[in-house]
Amino acid sequence: MHDWIGNWQPGREEMDDHVDPARLDALAATLDLAASPAGMVPPLWHWLYCQSPWPLSSDLGADGHPADGPFLPPIPHRRRMFAGGRLGITEPLMVGEPVDREAEVVDVDVKNGRSGEMLFVTVRHEYRQRGVVRIAEEQDLVYRSAAGGAPSG
Repeated sequence: MHDWIGNWQPGREEMDDHVDPARLDALAATLDLAASPAGMVPPLWHWLYCQSPWPLSSDLGADGHPADGPFLPPIPHRRRMFAGGRLGITEPLMVGEPVDREAEVVDVDVKNGRSGEMLFVTVRHEYRQRGVVRIAEEQDLVYRSAAGGAPSG
């Protein structure tokens, strides 16, 4: 696994968006809920904002995720799983205001388990409004390679 990832250090990803109420109303209706609290984005609904454009289905991997992306490690035939995460909300996002998200890989660790080598990647996302971090989220992802053996060369 170390041979594949080498000195892999992806850069930061920055996204800008606008917290419009239409997406909140659509999710609330989908979940058969009353409208969200006036002016604030409910916990976890921040995932509606600052998203990469939806990929074409032909750009998806066998696991249903995008085949390429800014934080995908360079290992062959990668399989990925969500391993956990942490979420801190200092203030809710405010509806009607711009929001910025900055994401970066903050940790990469190769571990050996009963099923073989695994690559753990932690991605940190910070959502800001008016320059203040309102939401900080870390996502732990696990990658395995379906390929056998180390690369040659």
